[in-house]
Amino acid sequence: GLMNPIPLLFLLLFYLGLVKGQATNCGYKLELVNSEGDGWEGTSIKIKDCYENEIILSATVILNSTITEFCLNRSTGFTVIVSENQDQSEDRWQIYDPTGATILEGSSPFFGRFNCSKSCPGNDFVFEMTDSTGDGWEGAVMTMYSCDNEVIVSGITLASGKESIELVCIPPNQGFIISVAGGINSHEINWYLFNPGRTQLILNGSAPFYQSYNCSSNDCNFRVSMIDSYGDGWEGAYLSIQSCEKPSSEKNLTLSSGRFQSALSCVDNDNNNDN
Repeated sequence: GLMNPIPLLFLLLFYLGLVKGQATNCGYKLELVNSEGDGWEGTSIKIKDCYENEIILSATVILNSTITEFCLNRSTGFTVIVSENQDQSEDRWQIYDPTGATILEGSSPFFGRFNCSKSCPGNDFVFEMTDSTGDGWEGAVMTMYSCDNEVIVSGITLASGKESIELVCIPPNQGFIISVAGGINSHEINWYLFNPGRTQLILNGSAPFYQSYNCSSNDCNFRVSMIDSYGDGWEGAYLSIQSCEKPSSEKNLTLSSGRFQSALSCVDNDNNNDN
């Protein structure tokens, strides 16, 4: 006859529970303190695991102190981002491991990673996003490329609210290209890219935006952003780019569907002023 499936089901549930227990590390604690007892007054702390999953979205202090427990999945590392405040000398925070030992502490602002295999020592640039109406970037995203047009990071956005901060790992002594595009209300968007430690503003702008930083010139020196206000593509329209020296060498670009698409165009640098 047929095998009774119930014992197999219980065995499967036991195995999944065992695996989940091994993959989840709980008992971590975040303690936030304000020495004056008037709260953090706008400062907030965000914690992500090493896989960019948000663990604590936006914790703050109302009066003197608060303690929040959290778990880590698949690792014992995390990223900590603490926003800046005018009275930052009053604000302190500590993170304890499950044994109660302090593993990380600081004040505001703070931007860094702890015990992540993809840690970026000294090269975590700080990318701050704002939206003037507080409803997020509504589809706009930031993409960063190497000078050879390889994607460094993509999909960075302000999902909701007025502001948010992300860390972007850029290899040392490497230039990059930053693109901010898409969305339905780009006039509400502003962003700021700071050096590691947030002591110097590198670039800032709104949307759409496309610019290189510390890149030497190369043949593929144009990125075309194509936008359609109704979101149904260009419906047959296309953009043609030709070299003056090689008229037959052209590239037809189009937005087949949707609101936005970005494409790289290669044009001989010697002819930039003639195209």
